Amino acid sequence: MQAHELIIGATREAARGAAAGGDDGTNDLLVSDVLRVNELQVWFISEQLAGAGIADKEEEAARSAAKAHA
Repeated sequence: MQAHELIIGATREAARGAAAGGDDGTNDLLVSDVLRVNELQVWFISEQLAGAGIADKEEEAARSAAKAHA
């Protein structure tokens, strides 16, 4: 997770530099292909580590429904 956060920080800095230099192509590449992917991975990993993933919520709802019908 730390590696992703380091990549995110460096990518944001590089994207700001590219934007300031008028290099829209590099900025788009960094934001679209690097930043968003790493932000998504950090979100996914943190959700799984916190035990709050979608699968956990669906499983809990199914368990609650089964207990209600028992």
